[in-house]
Amino acid sequence: GNILAISSRPNFDPSNINPYLNDANQPLFNRALGAYTPGSIFKIVTAAAALESGVSPDLVFECPGYVDFDGTRINCWNHERGGHGFINMVQAFAQSCNSYFIKLGLEIGRDTILDMANKFGFGHLTGLNRQNITEPSGMVPSTIGPAPPAETGNISIGQGPLLVSPVQAANMTAAIANGGILNQVSLVDSIVNDEGDKIRNIKNSGWSRVISKETAAALQGMMLLTVQAGTGNMANVRGYGGSAGKTGSAETGWKIDDREILHAWF
Repeated sequence: GNILAISSRPNFDPSNINPYLNDANQPLFNRALGAYTPGSIFKIVTAAAALESGVSPDLVFECPGYVDFDGTRINCWNHERGGHGFINMVQAFAQSCNSYFIKLGLEIGRDTILDMANKFGFGHLTGLNRQNITEPSGMVPSTIGPAPPAETGNISIGQGPLLVSPVQAANMTAAIANGGILNQVSLVDSIVNDEGDKIRNIKNSGWSRVISKETAAALQGMMLLTVQAGTGNMANVRGYGGSAGKTGSAETGWKIDDREILHAWF
């Protein structure tokens, strides 16, 4: 649960902040503690919810490049190539296939997905607030009332009324890496005096099991394949200890000079 490094760009000179107060790039806003649409990194949640519900990672769906909901079409990123064809969960995760995860979400249901999002800490404070660090809780939609298929499909791929902070996303990833345990997050370890002696512990120490070791191991494999042969291959560090992860390109609805603005995640 320890944050070993945290950063936000663009940065600023703390000894002279006046030039940055009206900077359009908002260097004084800590992006690590902002809340953003997660996009495809939320497929980790959908996959975890499915695995915990007993769905086999060998389950196959067809991706023709899109899914239609009564005239509303949600495209997969490679729809112009005709889609991914018939693929299983592991392949769909590595290739970040929207069609597969929409169909998987419809298979297990909105509430199952959102329950897993809550278990991973989305929609909740991470523990930094107890260290006097202001953080957002993010947003997870309510499970009250029925969900139209398009809403469930949208949530399954991390779109719609979802907001996640980078710290929350990192903590979810850490839970997968350490076998399914979600920790309370700490940035401050302790208070020391001018001689370096510890006078008060600040570190948060709470934790809970959110997924089984077996589900965590399956997700680790999917995240490894993502960088070895999927959408995250640019993050494959190979000889430097290896890497694993999940990519995401979240639609924001914003446009600048007719260019659609996306949030890029890894």
